[in-house]
Amino acid sequence: MAKMYISYSSGSVDFYIGRQELFILIHYSEQLDADMAEKLYFAAETEYIYRVEKNMPLNGLEYGSSHQPHWDINAFSEVISFIDLRLIPSLEAEVINDIVQILGGWNTLEENINKGAGYKDRFGLVLPENNTAIETYNYIYYANSYKDLIYRALEANKPYYIDYSDDL
Repeated sequence: MAKMYISYSSGSVDFYIGRQELFILIHYSEQLDADMAEKLYFAAETEYIYRVEKNMPLNGLEYGSSHQPHWDINAFSEVISFIDLRLIPSLEAEVINDIVQILGGWNTLEENINKGAGYKDRFGLVLPENNTAIETYNYIYYANSYKDLIYRALEANKPYYIDYSDDL
């Protein structure tokens, strides 16, 4: 099964994250603040996904040609603050350096993510064959990278570019 990645770019800032890693980050965020987790999720997805999830008219948007987020400056500012003031400090304070164990282990994580409702009904987590640990500092990196991306986009007043791909 191919791994799906999401790549982001805004000016000179770019990074990519595996779709499953994004789902795990959102799930961890939800433990801190469900409303902010949803805002983080929608900031990470395209306008097309936002409109589909919110049951809004697509106005000609198509999945494969939508490469910008739903541009909501207030929500993005809140997401930056959430990442900076709550998400990263919480990840840094974790005693266990395995995000999967923090969230209850692979089976619990898979069950919790795959039973999602609302915006989370699109989530899907497939257990890796070896059930390896995922070090928490990887998620600190993802959160910092995403915060920097949103900040640069807001600073330039220009939406960032989002692209989905299989196996980088």
